[in-house]
Amino acid sequence: MDYDKPAKPGEGKDRVRETPVTYDDYAAMPDDGQRYEIDDGVLQAMRPAPSPRHQEVGLEVRRAIEGPPDLCAEVLSTHSLARDKIRKLKAYAKYGVPEYWIVDPIYGSLDQYVLKDSAYELIEDYSGDEPVRSDRLACVNFTMNAIMRWAKDLPN
Repeated sequence: MDYDKPAKPGEGKDRVRETPVTYDDYAAMPDDGQRYEIDDGVLQAMRPAPSPRHQEVGLEVRRAIEGPPDLCAEVLSTHSLARDKIRKLKAYAKYGVPEYWIVDPIYGSLDQYVLKDSAYELIEDYSGDEPVRSDRLACVNFTMNAIMRWAKDLPN
């Protein structure tokens, strides 16, 4: 934020001018218990908390969308290996999720599975600077190295 812009008559002595907020800025924010959204580059506090009517309308809209999600992604941890690699793989296939990603934060890799008939087929193992791609989600735009660089200082 810049505090150097002079105030207009009738305003406080300092005028705050915000620079555009990016998703990376938002993701790096500490959790202060408040809810925020980015609106055209401006960080907005979401207040007040949603009313019961707001929440119920949102739930009903989700119920009105039928079918499986286009993609499910799981990040492995030592206590979830069997669940993510075996049980969830079978469950997501059973319910027709077209694409399933298993992300390994230790090795910095992403296994991309695509549903063929009623079972998943491993079609790609992404790592390094190879761009991750998805036929289901054209907006995918990252590499595993970029993800791992962002998370490098976080504890395991």
